[in-house]
Amino acid sequence: MSKVLDCLREGIEANPECSYLYLYLGDIYLLENKYQEAIDAYQRAIILKPQFTHAHTVLAQTLMKQNRRPEAIDCYRKAI
Repeated sequence: MSKVLDCLREGIEANPECSYLYLYLGDIYLLENKYQEAIDAYQRAIILKPQFTHAHTVLAQTLMKQNRRPEAIDCYRKAI
């Protein structure tokens, strides 16, 4: 996974306004059970693209894994 993370970080460095790169970064962190890092990456994707439904949804799912239900519910609402 470290090679994938390196590629994503390089992509973000070259194109820091690409919300999809942050989404993919969050997905990798989620696979590695690095929940806070995933949350941070998903939140950055949402900052860049506020109507990014998929980012809101995976952020909500990640928050649920941490038993942060009120925040997760808010994210689910923003996704619809």
